[in-house]
Amino acid sequence: MRVILIGEENSKRTNYFRQAAKQQGVPFAFFPWNQWKTGDLEGGIVKIDPLSYDTCHLLDLNRMITEYREQLKRLAEVAPEVRFLNHPAGILKALNKAVSKKLLQERGLPVTELLGKNPRDFSEVRQIMDEHRAWSVFVKPVYGSGAAGVFALSVQPATGRVAAYTSACESAGELVQQKKIRKITDPEEVARILDRMLQLDSVVERWHPKAVSGGEPFDFRVLWQFGRVEYLVARKSVMPITNLHLNNHAAMPEEIFTSEFPWNREWVLAEIEDLCTRAMESFPELSMAGLDIMLDKRTGKPRMIEINGQGDLLYADIYGENRIYGAQIRHMAKGEGAAWNGMWI
Repeated sequence: MRVILIGEENSKRTNYFRQAAKQQGVPFAFFPWNQWKTGDLEGGIVKIDPLSYDTCHLLDLNRMITEYREQLKRLAEVAPEVRFLNHPAGILKALNKAVSKKLLQERGLPVTELLGKNPRDFSEVRQIMDEHRAWSVFVKPVYGSGAAGVFALSVQPATGRVAAYTSACESAGELVQQKKIRKITDPEEVARILDRMLQLDSVVERWHPKAVSGGEPFDFRVLWQFGRVEYLVARKSVMPITNLHLNNHAAMPEEIFTSEFPWNREWVLAEIEDLCTRAMESFPELSMAGLDIMLDKRTGKPRMIEINGQGDLLYADIYGENRIYGAQIRHMAKGEGAAWNGMWI
């Protein structure tokens, strides 16, 4: 079957996918976003890579995501007979943090619980925290990735003292995304920036303490595809936001599961595999996903943070074996893609 990639020319994703295809002798066609036609895709199996944006202005996020969602819907609707590695409907379902978290919670899976949606300002976030007696939460845009606009917020209920961690800041009157995390303790600044950020649809999630390795809290990005865990990398940070592009530290499993680690490696990995498998049952439209998973600081049990239907770019892999894209090429060449029931969420 013809292997087709829709994405961005000369991105790392495209270049390393092309490299994997060449190594396996599998020809594939590449089409940039907005430059494909229905006839280009017929008889093929398509992988959809995400768009990237050249703006750091956070309040542009809704406009950009709306454009992206419309392109995904158009891609599915004009080419209904085409097979996909990940169907656009599944990518959209995972993209929506409120929908995806609700699906996982309804299955009874251990997650960082959704406590509230669309608070209008800092005072409403405080109300949600008080209602759930959750003095530490994450506030996240419903749509977005790369920690854009994310706040890790703690409040001391007796004194009202606050501490927030975020990569958002104000610059020349604009709300922008930096490539580093900062701590804010001035309550007026926290409220001012968060109020602006809440112009976007947002969710409030409980903040659970993470397990520690080598003195640093960490979580995992797990790449799940074709029914199994394909790759796993830890993300270590002294800050509560662990995205690797924010000057955090990637660590391989052997750096985490040292002799000082308090839980058995095989048990932890088996628990992660089971949680990922159960979570992916809610997303049959996806053959592949990047799942963010933390381990409970007290018990070592895994807990799902979120799911990314296009979260397969892991530098540790592409600069090493390029195993993730290699497996995708092999399965796509055999016509193995995702199922879709024809329903949009």
